[in-house]
Amino acid sequence: MKIKSFAPTTDWYFVFRGTKDEIVNYRLAGFATVEGEGNESDQIVGMVPVTGGGQNSIMPGVCHLSTVPPVNGTYKHFSELDAK
Repeated sequence: MKIKSFAPTTDWYFVFRGTKDEIVNYRLAGFATVEGEGNESDQIVGMVPVTGGGQNSIMPGVCHLSTVPPVNGTYKHFSELDAK
């Protein structure tokens, strides 16, 4: 994945249903334009902060940005989140 541009965000979230049907909110660090592969068009994706990939990671415990998880979800602004 090659990132072509990045725009930081404020108060944006990626929202989806978890495995126990609970609502999960990931706060976004920003939106990135990533280069499409082959004949695919470029895509705009949310980026979330995550901590290293465990003992096999090059830098375990270090925070970095990753695309949102590959699940069915949506982007929502803080003002759209349910206050419950």
